[in-house]
Amino acid sequence: MVEFAVAAMVMLLVTFGIMEYALLLYSYHTVSNAARQGSRWAIVRGTDCIDSSCPATATTVKTYVLTQMPLLNTSNATVTTTWSSAGSCTVSSATGPGGPGCQVAVTVSYPFNLNIPFMTASPLTLTSTSTMVIAH
Repeated sequence: MVEFAVAAMVMLLVTFGIMEYALLLYSYHTVSNAARQGSRWAIVRGTDCIDSSCPATATTVKTYVLTQMPLLNTSNATVTTTWSSAGSCTVSSATGPGGPGCQVAVTVSYPFNLNIPFMTASPLTLTSTSTMVIAH
């Protein structure tokens, strides 16, 4: 009985540790994918786009990114979108830095809370940034 109690505690510790690590990896993969999808969504909605959702703004990118994070508490997520006029980007005062050739960077941060019994742990901040060049 004593040996089983010791072995069972170790086995359960390892099993729940594996499950917690899997949740961490899932959360990071989701954050990384959401940043990549957000930048892809923004590069096709530059200032030259003629669709009704154009041009992309920080608010519209954030709204889209939050829909790309299933099973996570999106109220805790932080989405930051920045445009830069690097490279072959042409910036005019009318359109701003969202023209073709400009870069858009989407950064997504999400606090992941470790559920470790009998220990207090500060949340791990999962962050991913995706930068792409605006197509049109």
